[in-house]
Amino acid sequence: MNNTAIDAILRPGPNNWELWIMGQKGLELLKADIGNLSRFKALLYAVPARDILSVPLWAALDGSLDAIVELEMSARHLVSRNARLNHLTLLESGMRRLVLAMGVVDDSASADAVYNAREFECSARLFHPEDAELAVWQEFSQVCFAFYSGKECVHFAYTGENQLTAALCETLSRMAARLRWEEVLPGIPTRAVLFGGFSDDEGRRLGEALRIDWRREAALPPPILPAIRGNPQSPLVAKRVEQRARKHKTLRFTLIVAIVYSVALTGLALDYTLGVIQEHGLQHQVKEIEPAAFEARARIDAWQKARPAVDPALFAIDQLAAVAAQIPGDRVRLTEYEFHKGKLFVAGEAVDVSESYEFFQRVQNDPRLQDYDWTARQPKLAGHNKVRFEMEGTSYDAEPSK
Repeated sequence: MNNTAIDAILRPGPNNWELWIMGQKGLELLKADIGNLSRFKALLYAVPARDILSVPLWAALDGSLDAIVELEMSARHLVSRNARLNHLTLLESGMRRLVLAMGVVDDSASADAVYNAREFECSARLFHPEDAELAVWQEFSQVCFAFYSGKECVHFAYTGENQLTAALCETLSRMAARLRWEEVLPGIPTRAVLFGGFSDDEGRRLGEALRIDWRREAALPPPILPAIRGNPQSPLVAKRVEQRARKHKTLRFTLIVAIVYSVALTGLALDYTLGVIQEHGLQHQVKEIEPAAFEARARIDAWQKARPAVDPALFAIDQLAAVAAQIPGDRVRLTEYEFHKGKLFVAGEAVDVSESYEFFQRVQNDPRLQDYDWTARQPKLAGHNKVRFEMEGTSYDAEPSK
């Protein structure tokens, strides 16, 4: 076994399932208990040959390999049997590649084993007969066979027979010739090995039909995982894998949302806590400066009440003087001036519109009149070479208009 990630292999045996587990001394064969497979974290399920139809075929390197496999297997009525199609590239030669196409069907008798499995492989690919191109063995008392090229299994099948009959041997002979003609095999098989309780008569029958050397071995060797995995999943397995992936995706999405929500909630909590701390700090500061603020407010109110009586800038005559000081010679003259409740109203006449705008700008920029927010109306014609203008200044403490 060349992959330590697998801790057990369930393989079909001559009469029942074989359970191989990784022990301290390597692989150990135990009595299979299909109802107690959940204890293994990485169980490999060897799909019986009866559940797979394998077809070796050559395909171009370019193009859709899935489409080629589906077309080839449809011609063999695999799609109509609701089989799940798989394929495995065995080798590449020039501009083409040798592909082992597989159609896998569900097996209700091994549903429990399939449910607990984490990886899958063809039973025929878990061993390799040394110095032989043809292997014959039994799975659940039924004869199975496989052809090998080098160390790769290029074709295998389940016969449905319980012994190696003459008709079956002739079928194997024709199949070997066809695989050689299709260049799937480099040559006609010259050696065969029979694993299990086959008789000498069955061996001689096979040797005469294929003109091949043969030998018998008591049992299949311990399983060895191939370098290139086939992963032949049945429809049930594919559905379960898809459900598991969807579940993991949902759990991962839920976990991400939960983490984001937790981070956001933590941020809000920290922000709220910081706000509470700042609020307490501000309340403490307000309490400290509150007496001084009240005293300052009282002084401001007192000054505002006394200012009209003591501040010359607020005297109507002084304000008029400040406005009149901005008159540019005899080109502008004042016709009306009014001061009432914090508002100044000024009207006059100018020789043209530009003179009226210049006068307004001078009034607006005078330092003595900066307590007022000034507005001006559009000048109007008032006779020959005469325009009338009006402007109004409003102080910050002016009484609102009723």
